[in-house]
Amino acid sequence: MSIRKFFHSISLSEVKKRYPAAFVIFEKMRQDRLPMMASSLAFTSILSSIPILALGYFALDSFGGLDRIQSSIEGFVFKNLAPSFGGELLGYVETIRSKISGKALGIFGVLGFVVTGFSMLYKIEHSLTLIFRVEESRSWVRRLTNFWALLTLGPLLILTSIAIMTQTFEWLARDTGEIAKGLVFLAGFALPWIISTLMIAALYLIIPTRRFRIRYVLPAAALTAVLFEIAKQGYAFYASYAIGQSVYGSLAVLPIFLVWLQVVWWIVLFGAEVCYFLAQRFGGQKGDPVFECETT
Repeated sequence: MSIRKFFHSISLSEVKKRYPAAFVIFEKMRQDRLPMMASSLAFTSILSSIPILALGYFALDSFGGLDRIQSSIEGFVFKNLAPSFGGELLGYVETIRSKISGKALGIFGVLGFVVTGFSMLYKIEHSLTLIFRVEESRSWVRRLTNFWALLTLGPLLILTSIAIMTQTFEWLARDTGEIAKGLVFLAGFALPWIISTLMIAALYLIIPTRRFRIRYVLPAAALTAVLFEIAKQGYAFYASYAIGQSVYGSLAVLPIFLVWLQVVWWIVLFGAEVCYFLAQRFGGQKGDPVFECETT
């Protein structure tokens, strides 16, 4: 036995002995080939992020609410995606908005956006199906209905939540009192985490056909949201520094963002593994069914 294999076996045995839950989760991640799934989802996200964002802007423009929240969305992008990359992305967003306002998308453009968004949701469903060990599959009619609801309402809710969050910060910041300052500081951490938790929980509940109880979904979603917020702040700091120091300039945006997306999907899929573990570990006793499978 080589020295490398010897120390590797010792580390695995120690992890299994001291942290059995962590060992089970990471072993299942290895069996599910989670890194490969995260890479695939990250690549698909690059292709579908602009179409999904465009659908959200199209929905907001239809309701007449785009002008009122545009500045809030732009401020959120600059804060969370770092100034250098935020400027690049906002250029694409402004192009999308001008085309939507000019009714230049056309029927084929809208269909292309919808198909791209559907392919993204299908890959997410396939990944969660593997993680949750789903055997039953919903009908295509039910699947298309759910996907269409997510494509139309999802971006709308995300952009609206960003606007509400930033408007709340601005409202609290008007008061110079100590209590208001404390609330702004607390809201800066709490509101993004709450929104992320709810969105991730909805992803785990709606996309797959295997329905876990909410008491298993919420802790996993909350942990995932914490990891996501930490990774988001780390990415914003690194991107602002790396892009500014890189000899490639704006060309460094895409690879850094691709790595960021892969980290995000690592975190989301890890949360799904935690959700599955909690349900299997604490919800498998007799008389306490863990999940219900849809029959449609």
